[in-house]
Amino acid sequence: MKLADLKTLLIDTVEAPPDQPEAQVLAEWFGPVLATLPDIQPGLSCVAASHPDRAARALQADAVILTGSARDADSMEPAILQLCGTLGALAGKNTPVLGICFGHQILARALGGAVGRNPKGWEVGQVAIGLTEEGLACPLFAGFGPQPVVLQSHQDAVLALPPGAVRLAGNPHTPVQAFQSRPGGWQYGVQFHPEFTPERLRRNWSERRITLRGTTGFDLDAALDSAQATPHTAALFRNFFDRIPG
Repeated sequence: MKLADLKTLLIDTVEAPPDQPEAQVLAEWFGPVLATLPDIQPGLSCVAASHPDRAARALQADAVILTGSARDADSMEPAILQLCGTLGALAGKNTPVLGICFGHQILARALGGAVGRNPKGWEVGQVAIGLTEEGLACPLFAGFGPQPVVLQSHQDAVLALPPGAVRLAGNPHTPVQAFQSRPGGWQYGVQFHPEFTPERLRRNWSERRITLRGTTGFDLDAALDSAQATPHTAALFRNFFDRIPG
């Protein structure tokens, strides 16, 4: 299958305001990354996680990406449980899925893993992670090197991998930074934000840095203000799409 013919669905788990067009979600959050992937844009669409057609559209897609969100992946809200059901069905079909931050966590939960508050608290800003032996061999991380630097913004984490899942990356703060659903599986989760720019990160924290300043156990302002661009992480999307079976 040519990438231009690939039907990719971006599930917006942030839930943009009703008056904000879906195209704006794509442009604001994934604009810099999409600029490097012109060949997948013709088949790319976006849907809110709570949209009544979300499950049907996801099951018809050739690939699915789940965004990050401030929501709790361990919530018992009906919308969260329904999203877990959709992800379980996608895994059953072995549909390629890439979950980012909250998407990483909800994917792990849907497949039988445990998620919740990270006992070590918030992880924010520019952070190094280490690829496992499996991560170094995984095509998703081709060209990354053993200790890539990434942009983070999370207080929840995958606390236990799903049965049969493969850990691809971690660090002392968050042991599960990336995973694959199973050997040969096409569902991947990454705790970091490969689509973020430092400006996007700081914009997301413009209000929270005021309310959480002094409560994180580290200098939040310094972590946000010192964050640098990590353009290499955009390669993760190219690696994901290039290896989708035709």
